[in-house]
Amino acid sequence: MKLSKRERALLWTVFLMALWLMFYRFYMEPILIQLDGCEEEIREIQSRMERISSRKSGEQEALSPEEAGQGQLFYRNLTAGDMDRILRELAVASQIELLSFETGETSPMGTAGFYQTPVKLEFRCAGLNQWSDLAERIGSRGLGLQVKEVSLWEEETKDGAAGGRKGTMTVMFCHENE
Repeated sequence: MKLSKRERALLWTVFLMALWLMFYRFYMEPILIQLDGCEEEIREIQSRMERISSRKSGEQEALSPEEAGQGQLFYRNLTAGDMDRILRELAVASQIELLSFETGETSPMGTAGFYQTPVKLEFRCAGLNQWSDLAERIGSRGLGLQVKEVSLWEEETKDGAAGGRKGTMTVMFCHENE
């Protein structure tokens, strides 16, 4: 079967269109999708930079909970005094009595410009629910706090009967200021 010139031209046109479509579908489309993602990231970084440059020195920058959930600190420039106050408020809300509050030595984190300070809490509580409630409250605040270690034991009264529980909790406080 012999094809006419017109049929051959149409067949070549269909072949070239199919070739172009495959090129676009398997090469260009993934690149364009990746480019859209990069543009979104650039817009997000620019908006963060504008917020940071427009804030006054010493002012706390409150990030949204969504941003805090992505590894960002909810308050970027809290001081150790602020952490003390916040941890005491969380302990009161969890019905825990803080016996001591000791701040450790600040050290640099793996991320440039960020530091971590361990805070060791010694506490007394009535039962297991209170200390787990405190740990949950610390984790859900998004404050750059992370519970690292918990030790818990039963407290004995003077007559040898079981009392409440005593324990220690080490919390890492992540911040920008050294």
